[in-house]
Amino acid sequence: GILCSAIFTYTLLPVLISVPPSLVRATFMVLHESHLFELTQHQINSLVSIIIVASFLTPLITFFPLLVFQQLMGDEVTAALILIGWIGPILVSFMYRSKKYGIKCSVLLYELWLLLMLGSIVGIIVYEFVIYGVPQFFVDAMKEFLTYTEFTAEVFLSNVVISDFLYANILAFKNL
Repeated sequence: GILCSAIFTYTLLPVLISVPPSLVRATFMVLHESHLFELTQHQINSLVSIIIVASFLTPLITFFPLLVFQQLMGDEVTAALILIGWIGPILVSFMYRSKKYGIKCSVLLYELWLLLMLGSIVGIIVYEFVIYGVPQFFVDAMKEFLTYTEFTAEVFLSNVVISDFLYANILAFKNL
């Protein structure tokens, strides 16, 4: 069962990790350029709620893959990095609600959100490589051009689909 879970985690985790950042990025872009979209305060509050929901989605959709990883290779440091990657973005997302700094500091908040979410994943990978060494299959995969094209395609596809969905909804509400 653990072997099947590990294979499932290996194939699904890149997709799961790209969805919440794509949703937050698309929402951030709309909020950052809210004057172009002529957003009302109600629409801005709705978009901030989307960022908060996307932040809560991160632990929900990455729970099983990271749980399997924690069971197979984890220790206290890995557990702490996983928790930082889950709790940190949620706390940062609530900062968008601030009337004084929320939208004005949206670039800083977005970068902090990404650092906490993706930085924890990178931290886990680097930590595991330091402790256990770099596996040969990883070195071989990094030498292949296909690895980079697949990763780029997954991230770009996720960004395009989610951004288009969000922009279409904003434009639809604008025409009502």
